[in-house]
This record gives sequence, C-alpha cells and structure tokens, in this order.
Amino acid sequence: MRDPDAQLFETKEQLIEHCKDNGIMLFAALGGENDPLHVAKRMNLRTGGIQIHDSSYQLLSATPSASSNGLTSNGTHLYVPFELLGALNTDLQDDKSPIRRLSSWPISRTFVCIDVSDFSKIPAGHQALLISSINKIVREEDWPIAKIGTYLEAQLCIGDGYIYVCSDPRLATFFGARLAHLIDRAVAEKQVPVEFHYRMGIHVGEVHTFWDPGRNNWNYIGDGINGATRVLQAIGKDVDDVVFVSGKIREQFLGDPNEDPMLHSQDTSENLYTVIRDHLDNKGRRKDKHDEIWRVYQMNHTKIGSAPEGWGW
Repeated sequence: MRDPDAQLFETKEQLIEHCKDNGIMLFAALGGENDPLHVAKRMNLRTGGIQIHDSSYQLLSATPSASSNGLTSNGTHLYVPFELLGALNTDLQDDKSPIRRLSSWPISRTFVCIDVSDFSKIPAGHQALLISSINKIVREEDWPIAKIGTYLEAQLCIGDGYIYVCSDPRLATFFGARLAHLIDRAVAEKQVPVEFHYRMGIHVGEVHTFWDPGRNNWNYIGDGINGATRVLQAIGKDVDDVVFVSGKIREQFLGDPNEDPMLHSQDTSENLYTVIRDHLDNKGRRKDKHDEIWRVYQMNHTKIGSAPEGWGW
C-alpha cells in the first residue's frame, strides 16, 4: 500500500468507533434506489485493502451532485481488508446496524412529536414536573404491545416536549394515540402534579443518522423528524389536546389488515388496524410556517388509545 497516511482497520468495531469519534459518514454509492450491493463495485480498490469514502456533508455548490441529498464520495485514507468488505455490505442491509447508521444511505423512521402548549409561560419548576410526568407515563404504562422497546428506539427531549423515534409506522401511530389517551386520563384524574395540555404530530420519512456524543446514542436529521414538527406547525396553536398525523402515516393504513398479524386479531371482527384507519379525520391541506403544504388527519386518540384486550395486543 503506497498511501503514507493510510489508516488500517482490521475489524468492524475498530472502524465503527473511529467513525463515531471523528464524525465520519461512510459513503454508500448505490446503483439503484434500494441496491446497496453496488457499494462494493463502486468503491476504490487498492492493493491490500479497499478505500472507504467520507461524504464530508459536502453541499457541492460548485460541482452539482447527482444525488438528491447533495452527498458525494470524497476519498479518505481509511482502509479495511478486502475480505471485511462483504461483512460491511451485509451490515449495510440492516437499517439498525452501526454500519448502516454511519453510511450515507438513509433509513425510514416514524417520529411521534409531543409539544406542551404554552410551555414558555409555565414556571420553570412546573416545566420540570410536567416533563417528568410524561416520562413517568411512558415508563410505567403496561403497554399492550409485547415490549415497547421492540419498536420504540429513542426518546429525544426537545425542551418543551419529546420526540419518540419508532421503527414501525403503524405501531408508532398506536403508541402516539395511547400516550395521548393516558395523558388525558392522568390530567383529568389529577394524577400529575401540574395540569398541562399538548399537541402531537406523527410523520414517517427518511432520515440520516449520526452518533451524538452528548446523548451517547444515535440522533436524526431529515424529512422524517422535520415532518413531525411541521405537522405540529400545520395544526396551529389555537387547538390542543389533539393528535394529528401526516398523509404519509394515513397511507400506512390503506392495505389489507390481515397482512399485519400484530395489528389483527382473528378472534374479533374489529381489529386495531381498521380502528385506526376508520378514526382518522381528514382535515385537508394546511401550511406550516415555511409555507409547505401538508395533508393532515386528526386522530380520535381516545377511541384508538383505549384499545380493549380483544384486539389482540
């Protein structure tokens, strides 16, 4: 190898830690929309190893990029043995693997964003109490789904609320409805130290991930997480204690409910899939603060969130 600045990584773990510590994104040159196998063919072969590319988040204003997100390959001095490349490409298929998370190939996630109404007008001590109240509800609820951790992968505090990151859009929709219902009940029964109100927006979309040292975990950038907050903006601040979902979420409930065993119970004629689908009220197209138009649906979270045992959850 003739590269005097070469850095060699014999294992995936070494490469992953280096990329996390140095903020490196591995460039995945895809041959098609969902064809990561072309990564091996497109990478730069060299004697004794294969070069990994770092996108460097270049916007490429002088040289336009062919990719829609503006990323392009930029040669680095990072090398791995050729036989390790196959393992990297295998991991790239798994959207929960560190290699995929560090790559330029985005993943799809659903974001449930809860925003506390008039948060800035609430005394600081009360703010802390109500945020803790939301955490307590999430932690202590005996969720009907087998284990909440199987589809809820992150909780991001945004100061005046939370963003919950979910791997499955349909289960995430139920999670949002159930959480809203539990908050309504806790406030009504005075089970929270401070009464509060909220708005919730749910959206599914692609995001890039990066390692966040402050959280010691992954964080998210892109349409999915931005869209959840944009749905909130489209709702407006004149209503609260409501849950709105985007048109992208609505599309998740237009198929055959029998295709999803987690949302369907053979024992009843009514199942959670159809209940969610039938309790999304079209509120038309609305603009967010950036004048982007969103089709939004208001969810009857009380009906959905109080799902009976017979729905198979």
